[in-house]
Amino acid sequence: MLKAFRAEPKAATDSAKIICFESVRGLAAFAVLLGHLVIAFWPALYVVHSPGQAPQYPLFVRLFACPPFRVVWEAQWAVSIFFVLSGFVLSLSFFRSGRVETLTSAAVRRYFRLMVPAAVSVLAACVLMKLGWMYNQADAARMNRGAPGSAWWLASFYNFHPSFSTALKEGVWSTFFGGGTAFGQGRPVVVLGYNPNLWSLAFELQGSFLVYCFLALFGALRNRWMIYVASILVVALTHLQPALRSMNLVNFLLGAALADGYVLAQRGRRPFQLPWWVGAAGVCLAAYVGTIRPASSLSLRWVTVDRDVVYQSAASFLLIGCVAFTPALRRVLEIKAFAFLGKVSYGLYLIHTIVLCSLGCWLHLALVGRWGFTHGVAAGVATAAVAAVSLLVAWALYAWVDLPTVRICKVVYNALFGVTRAQDRPELALPRAAAA
Repeated sequence: MLKAFRAEPKAATDSAKIICFESVRGLAAFAVLLGHLVIAFWPALYVVHSPGQAPQYPLFVRLFACPPFRVVWEAQWAVSIFFVLSGFVLSLSFFRSGRVETLTSAAVRRYFRLMVPAAVSVLAACVLMKLGWMYNQADAARMNRGAPGSAWWLASFYNFHPSFSTALKEGVWSTFFGGGTAFGQGRPVVVLGYNPNLWSLAFELQGSFLVYCFLALFGALRNRWMIYVASILVVALTHLQPALRSMNLVNFLLGAALADGYVLAQRGRRPFQLPWWVGAAGVCLAAYVGTIRPASSLSLRWVTVDRDVVYQSAASFLLIGCVAFTPALRRVLEIKAFAFLGKVSYGLYLIHTIVLCSLGCWLHLALVGRWGFTHGVAAGVATAAVAAVSLLVAWALYAWVDLPTVRICKVVYNALFGVTRAQDRPELALPRAAAA
């Protein structure tokens, strides 16, 4: 046991994964779903940042496309929230118990926990492609006839010949280590072609191990705040190219630092808490900062970083911090609907683009081309169908893939790598003289 920590009451340590934080993850996953639906069927709205843009839409619709109201479909900020939240949740058990074994167990199981559901989604997409049930190319072609170039996002997916071998490689290896799968020759490289949402999982795996290593090395130091600052600067300045999005890894360290401060603040006689109105104001501020999306870069002497990425990281840190320290917000996020979204969040994130490109585009095509509905009505019906079916499939993934994977990984870990304590194996215990 690390002397720097003092054990919390059993009720606290047993609830290392607080429901409210899983609810935040679920709401963020739903925002990604809505964002992809908007950019698929109403792409002009996705780039609106002031009420004067896109006059073809009603004013109230344009307002919801502007900060901070666009938070309901701001997919880019939602992914930043995922990363900060992962750093927070992955660190919580360690800071509460002070046991390095919690890090070891989580690290051994992490890849399989992420890989199995991802591989299932990739193979599902491959099967749909083999059956000819991906309709996004046909739907994009129809929309581009009316407004050339408007359906560029939909047209960028599933434009290659499927293969089970490449799908298996993508699900098991390329997503996490290989940078994607290339298809064709003399054409643009298609990265993670079977499920484009998997781009974030490489960061998820790398960031998880960054947190585990950081906590194992520095988590018990008395003045570890200096190490947090130094590590964040090193990670941020190591990859300055915008394409590498180095702030994605910084977000994991921000989450770990927030979990550290949260646990320390709860150990005092009077745990630190925020009034409901302060927490709500902080969430509103985070929603505004996280959805500004400035196009300019932030230059500090010899360092240049994307301003929008910095804003989103700061907003994610503020959002999770407000939830952590505001009991009223935590109670709101623990209601059943939000808790359900939290349970199915990983599956929802994995599966919704596949449902959109198959069922959603087929339905939109049929309503517009076969039955003569307007684009707006057809897109609305398709959006509702994609959201409903995505939630249903996400629940099935949670119940039949995600949850069994977690349980099997725990059983296998305990059987193969479970820590044997000296009190359980007398022959491993040191004699008193040797211990002294």
